[in-house]
Amino acid sequence: MLPRRFRRDTIEVSDAFLNAKVPELLPQRPADQPLVEGFLTINRDQRKFAEEQKRRVALKTANKPLWEGAFVQPRNTKVFSNFAEARTYRYHGREIDTQVHVGFDLASTKQAVIPAANKGVVVYAGPLTIYGNTVILDHGLGLQTLYGHLSSIAVKLGDSVAKGQELGRSGATGLALGDHLHYEVLVHGVSVTPIEWWDPKWIRDRVSGPLRAAGIDVTSLEPSPDDRAARNR
Repeated sequence: MLPRRFRRDTIEVSDAFLNAKVPELLPQRPADQPLVEGFLTINRDQRKFAEEQKRRVALKTANKPLWEGAFVQPRNTKVFSNFAEARTYRYHGREIDTQVHVGFDLASTKQAVIPAANKGVVVYAGPLTIYGNTVILDHGLGLQTLYGHLSSIAVKLGDSVAKGQELGRSGATGLALGDHLHYEVLVHGVSVTPIEWWDPKWIRDRVSGPLRAAGIDVTSLEPSPDDRAARNR
């Protein structure tokens, strides 16, 4: 395993942002508590709760692979925040918190259609603290994808969805600074970099091969003609 260096970012927390987000996400906050203290409760405690919830949802996984081929990135989206990015939060010029971003932030247009990255079953659909309106899909064998900050949700718990099917629309719910999709790939509740799961060759070499060696039918996991065509574009 080679060491990797991850990006760093600084986020300036404004009073307007605090006024918009803290009362909504922390309605039980004491009236005399400064908004910035409420923000820290959200950014730390609610973030921790969300991670715990992901691990609980991870237990709801099929005992066989449900996905087909490589996973897909929403079309025309730009990555503007990366996996494992170290974030420093500043308020009025003072550092107040640090956190690690455990997904990709993807954006195109406001309220863009958010497609399922692959076939799966909806195992979570609703608010999830800092992630706002969230959908989690199970793809089997502990593999799941998360879609956060949605302005609306178009699926419900237990739905089987096809690759590319609309899950909802992008938004700025939760602790989002603006309209975008927070996207995660999770393995047994632990976030991993999504880039590899978008790569048909990586799926074949690192996923299908070991599963086949373990006696698991991986016919559906092989790159489809569409996957191969997309890679050759």
